[in-house]
Amino acid sequence: MNVIGPACLRAGVAATEFGDLHEADKRDKFIARPRAARRLMGDDESQDLHTERLHLRPFRRGDARAVARYANDDEYRRYLSPTHPGTEEFVAHNVGLDWSVERSWVITLDGEIVGSVFLGINAEDDAAELSCLVARDFWGREIGVEASRAAIAHAF
Repeated sequence: MNVIGPACLRAGVAATEFGDLHEADKRDKFIARPRAARRLMGDDESQDLHTERLHLRPFRRGDARAVARYANDDEYRRYLSPTHPGTEEFVAHNVGLDWSVERSWVITLDGEIVGSVFLGINAEDDAAELSCLVARDFWGREIGVEASRAAIAHAF
């Protein structure tokens, strides 16, 4: 079961891009089943993405310090699973991913890392997972929506 968090669903991102959404429970979690994808993340090379305000780039080994500045915030962490990895492990996992299966970017705004977005596709199960983590200081600015739209447009 793949779950998409509500922060990335604002403004109908998943409803318009992924297709049918099914409410999984009353805590605003959703399962997305993509329509027949026009292309499933066709290339295996990591790519930078740009929106009007944001630059999304693949993780780098040196990103741990910048990510730790917001990832250790208790308000931020309350939305994560208790088993979510620590900053070093999280960054290490996202460096050098197999881009044919999953893609992960840090989100930068004016050169500052303000979050991350992850997109995984399981073509065998016709399912996708989208997750987006944004630093608390940047909540309410639609950064998660903008980054999620860029990741979805890139993949499909």
